[in-house]
Amino acid sequence: MDKNIINFIKKNKPINAYIYSRVSTNKQADKDSHSLETQRTICKEYIKSNLKNMDMNLDISIYEDIGSSWNDKKILYQLNKMVKNLEENSLVLISKISRLGRNIKQVMNILKKIEKKKSYIISVEEQICYNMSRIMNNDFMIKVIESEKESNILSESIRKKQKIIKSHGGYIGNPPYGYKVGRNYRNTPILMENPDEIIIINTIINLVNNNYSYENISNYLNTNNILHKKNKWTANAVKYILNKYHPEHTFIEFNLNPKPNSNVNIVYDGVYDGVYDTESYDMLEDINYVKLRSGKCIFK
Repeated sequence: MDKNIINFIKKNKPINAYIYSRVSTNKQADKDSHSLETQRTICKEYIKSNLKNMDMNLDISIYEDIGSSWNDKKILYQLNKMVKNLEENSLVLISKISRLGRNIKQVMNILKKIEKKKSYIISVEEQICYNMSRIMNNDFMIKVIESEKESNILSESIRKKQKIIKSHGGYIGNPPYGYKVGRNYRNTPILMENPDEIIIINTIINLVNNNYSYENISNYLNTNNILHKKNKWTANAVKYILNKYHPEHTFIEFNLNPKPNSNVNIVYDGVYDGVYDTESYDMLEDINYVKLRSGKCIFK
C-alpha cells in the first residue's frame, strides 16, 4: 500500500471509519468477485493491516447499497445516509472507485461533501486517496472518468445484445408471475409457462370466483404451504398479481350497477363478450354478476 497515504492518515488520525460498498443488482450482491461481503472484507482487511497499528481506536460504520449509479436520478440511500452522518476528520473506504459510482456528476457531488467535512476517501484496490493532495485528487478523478467510460462501453454492448435478442423474438427482463425465462433452439431467452406458478394462479382465480377475499386467499395458500417464491402470501401479494397480470379476475363487489351513461366490459364464463352501454346493460340487471375492478363483469 502507498506509504504516503499511510503516513497521511497517521498524521491526521481520523477517529471514525466508514466502509461503503455497492452492487448494481441483487444478483451481484451474492456474486463472489463483486459481492457486498467481498467489498466489505477488502476494506476491513485494509484497516486491520495498515491502520490498527497506529494506536487509533477507529469506530467503523458500514453502509451498503444495491442499485446502479449510472443514472444521476437514482437514489443511493445508504450512500446519502453515510455522507449525512459523516463527521469531520473521518476516513471513508471503498474497495474500488467504480463502487462509489460510474456517474461523474454523482461522484463529484459526494467528493465535495467529503471535502466539506474535512474527511478523506481511500480506494483500496487503486491505492489512491481523495482530499490528500491536489495531484492525487486529479488521479482519483481520472479513475472516475475511466470508470464511466467503461460503464458506457458495457452499456452499449448490452444494448446491442438486447437489440439482437428482440429481433429474434426473445424476452428481456424479469418474467411475470406464472412464467419463467427459457431458451429456444437459437439459445435465445424466451418466456415459458412456469407450471408450478400457473397452478397457483389458477388456484387463486378459482378462489376469487368463489368469492374468497384476498385475505382469505392468502390464508388458504399459507395454510396449505403454497408459498409465493419461498415467502408466505399476503393479501397485497394476491391483489398485486391479479391486478397486474389477471385484472379480469379482480373483484370489487357484487351486483353493482354501473354509472349512468357509461360503458361496461362484459366477460361471460371467462370469455370477453364486448362492450355494452348503460341501456344494454340495464336489460341484464336481473342476472346475478360480479363486477371486477377492471370494469369487466362475470355473470354467475
